[in-house]
Amino acid sequence: GSATMSSTVSVSDASGEELIGQHDPVPPTATTEILDLTSPRPKLSTQKFHPTPTKPLKSQRTPPHKRASASTTSVKSPTPKQQHRKQQQHSTSKLSLAAYQKILQKELGLEKFIRIFNRAISIASRPSIANRSDRTSADIAKLDRRITALESQRRSTLRDEATISEYQLRQKEKEAKLAASKLLRPLTSEEQYLVQKALYAIGPPDDILASLDADSVQRASMQTLQPGRWINDEIINYFLKNCLAKRDELLCSTQPGRKRSHFFNSYFVQTMFDDKNSHPAKRGRYNYNNVKRWSKKVPGKDIFNLKYLVCPMNLDEMHWTLAVIFMENKKIGYYDSMGETEWTKLEGLLQYLKDEHVSKKGKELEGWEDWELLGCPDNIPRQFNGEQFVKYSN
Repeated sequence: GSATMSSTVSVSDASGEELIGQHDPVPPTATTEILDLTSPRPKLSTQKFHPTPTKPLKSQRTPPHKRASASTTSVKSPTPKQQHRKQQQHSTSKLSLAAYQKILQKELGLEKFIRIFNRAISIASRPSIANRSDRTSADIAKLDRRITALESQRRSTLRDEATISEYQLRQKEKEAKLAASKLLRPLTSEEQYLVQKALYAIGPPDDILASLDADSVQRASMQTLQPGRWINDEIINYFLKNCLAKRDELLCSTQPGRKRSHFFNSYFVQTMFDDKNSHPAKRGRYNYNNVKRWSKKVPGKDIFNLKYLVCPMNLDEMHWTLAVIFMENKKIGYYDSMGETEWTKLEGLLQYLKDEHVSKKGKELEGWEDWELLGCPDNIPRQFNGEQFVKYSN
């Protein structure tokens, strides 16, 4: 057999049977080696040929609208605007700065040109990064010195304020001691005899030893002032009404603008909480109706125009405590020589103010959320046994 020169390459044996089938097209420059199997000794023959290329598949055909010559490249011609810009760039490359600024001003507009121009000048006038770093370090050091000076000044001011506050506190203590010394002046020999007679003399328990208006103190109550005795409510109430209340009235007469205060007796809080109620479910519960009319006896008959409301309390008929309502400061404080606080009583007093305002003013107490309940402070006098009695007022 022989190898036919066509678009296909075949290899045949002596019988003429085709051994190798059709091959893929060979590139024009390829060299094809043909093996002649009919000769005794196989020999290679090399022939160059240019096979006809096969027709491409339909999917590989180039659409008519995209066909172009393989040897030529399509170049898009520039638009008139691009040509104008290129000519302008070529012409402005040889212009002076003033002429170039006029062209930019015309293109951008006066306002935008001035804004961009000023911005460029400010950027150009900035110092270099190195100089700026040096200046930043200097500024930080300067700021540190300023902060140190201000902190020193602040501490000095605080020391001065603390010194002034301490001085003012000492002055107030001196004034309080002076006022107390006037009230508690040394007794004369005649007065000492009367005190001893009232405390220890033998006589009927119901004898009236002290009286003022409708208030009085019996001999049995007076003798509770002996050492080791528990003071009863008659002594407490007489002291509040006829000693502290009279002193408050005197202070208001000598200090223009000072508001009056009111001193409830020891039954006020007790009645407010129904402590004597025989019904266990009602005992100890707040009840405004029980004390609704008590404000009629306060100075001016208006508790909201007072300075202090003083409320003594007896706990379980064993221990005396005190609550003070600071009307101007919107605070309610509690004082106990044992250092404890009856928060229920403080909450009840605040509720009394709210109910009293609704009852007497016809509207809710404005700003009642701002009121503050103060527990027993640590710096008040304390008792260390069941026999001592501590007086809180001066």
